[in-house]
Amino acid sequence: SQIGLTQQNAVQLALVNNPELFAYYENLEVGYADFLEAGLRENPVFKKTTRNSFEPEFRVNKEFETMTNFLDYFLIPFRQNAELADLHVIEAEFEQKVLDLIEMVQINWLLVKTMELILDQEAVHVEIKELAAGLSEEQRKAGNVSALEARTRAIEFQEAVEKWKGLNAELA
Repeated sequence: SQIGLTQQNAVQLALVNNPELFAYYENLEVGYADFLEAGLRENPVFKKTTRNSFEPEFRVNKEFETMTNFLDYFLIPFRQNAELADLHVIEAEFEQKVLDLIEMVQINWLLVKTMELILDQEAVHVEIKELAAGLSEEQRKAGNVSALEARTRAIEFQEAVEKWKGLNAELA
C-alpha cells in the first residue's frame, strides 16, 4: 500500500512516465516544426554562365542569374494556415490525452484509497471477531455458553481473517 502517495504526486508520476504521452508530445514538436517550415520560401537557384570567345575583339562574357518560385510568395500563407490547422488538431489530441490520463490516475488513486480504508475497517472487524471468539471460549469454559456457540464465534473469526486476507491480496 502506498499511503504516502498523494493524488497530485500520482498524477505527476503518471504524466512524466507515460510513453504514449511522450509520443504525442514528440508529434506536437513535429507539428511545430512543420508549421515553421511552411513559412519558409524555397531556396533560390543560382546560375552562372561564362562564355569565352577565341577572337581577341570579344571579351569573356559572364552572366549571373537568380531564380525563385514566384508562386511561393502567394502559397506560403495557405501552407501556413494548413499547418496551423494540423497543429491545432495535434494540440487538441495531446491535451485530451493529458486530461484522460489525469482522470484515469485520479479514479484509480481513489479506488486504491477506498480499498485501503475498507482494508483498515476489515482489520478492525477481524479484531472484534477475535475478541468475540476468545470471550465465547472463556464463557464456554465457565459454562455460560454452549460449545456450539463458542465454535460458531471461532468460525466467524476465521471467516473474517480469510476475507481480510482476500482484500489485502486484491489491493497488492
